[in-house]
Amino acid sequence: MPPLSDPTETALVAASEANYTAYFAGFTVLPRMQLWHEADYTAFVADSAPGSTVLAARFTAATADAQIRAVLARLAPLVRHTWWQVLPSAQPADLGERLSAAGLTSLPHESRPVMTLALAAQPAAPPVSPGLTIHRVSDAAQMADWTTASALGFASNTANIQPYHDAYSAQGFAEDAPCQHYIGYLAGAPVTSATLLLAGGVAGI
Repeated sequence: MPPLSDPTETALVAASEANYTAYFAGFTVLPRMQLWHEADYTAFVADSAPGSTVLAARFTAATADAQIRAVLARLAPLVRHTWWQVLPSAQPADLGERLSAAGLTSLPHESRPVMTLALAAQPAAPPVSPGLTIHRVSDAAQMADWTTASALGFASNTANIQPYHDAYSAQGFAEDAPCQHYIGYLAGAPVTSATLLLAGGVAGI
């Protein structure tokens, strides 16, 4: 899909959600991880990191409560816990309240805003620490360093970080791959990491 040019707010929201869904789709290279693309909802199913989550819901007000119960019942035999994210396109408008009524717990402290930037007018690069070098991950050794830096940055244990390492490694390190990873070294030690996904007409970081 070509990059969005001068998008409307509606188009930008749709593109951001498509990019987010594509990110989870990348994990289906691993066994026991699935992405359900149904007519009225999308769900990523995994009983390990990055975690099971319902990514989109397009229910009608008349059927939403029954559909919520059906989705949860379908997930129950497969995962111990699940997230249900209420993204901007979610329907009906009171989906969050309906999820609470169905027994899900609202976690406002886990809400993370999405910020966008038009790259045609990007600001100057910020200064970085002397000695910091940033490299695109191009092989297994750099992927191992990426995993080390990510685990430290997110205070993650081996069990939680390993699926990321395995999925990204399985996707490969080609220069034209949709998902690219970057590792920063300071004095030769891996200290920071990032991932870039080109999907939906936007670059997700």
